[in-house]
Amino acid sequence: NCHIGATIGRAYCGVVGGERRHEFAVLGPSVNLAARLMSSKNNPGILVDDAVRMMASKRFDFVSHPPVKAKGYPELVPIF
Repeated sequence: NCHIGATIGRAYCGVVGGERRHEFAVLGPSVNLAARLMSSKNNPGILVDDAVRMMASKRFDFVSHPPVKAKGYPELVPIF
């Protein structure tokens, strides 16, 4: 099974660490939320946040799911 979580937002994408030990990483609140949506037990395949729904609603139909509590977000996050 494939599960996808999609959000829109600013993120840092690049190398983190020092000269001896470093790695490529993608960091930011939108990345964290996408990961949480992807791993949600309620994910039927693809879950997106409200920003994605608003930007893509002219081309795609979305089904609303119960909002989720996401770490770092003070309120429940609507998902589709």
